[in-house]
Amino acid sequence: MFRMFVKRPRVMLLDEPFNGLDHFGSKNLKELLQKYLRREDAIIIIVSHTGLEDDFVDRVVRLN
Repeated sequence: MFRMFVKRPRVMLLDEPFNGLDHFGSKNLKELLQKYLRREDAIIIIVSHTGLEDDFVDRVVRLN
């Protein structure tokens, strides 16, 4: 997953990036992504089936 940062993409599409991570792993990944967003002024689109990332994002789009 960390190879994606090598080329500094402006847009990332992440499919269930927090799936399978424990609390600390999720927290660390969220911090890493937030730092990247601020530093690179990037856009990250996250696909999630849990909705547990609502505290992490600016906008939420829900599909039924």
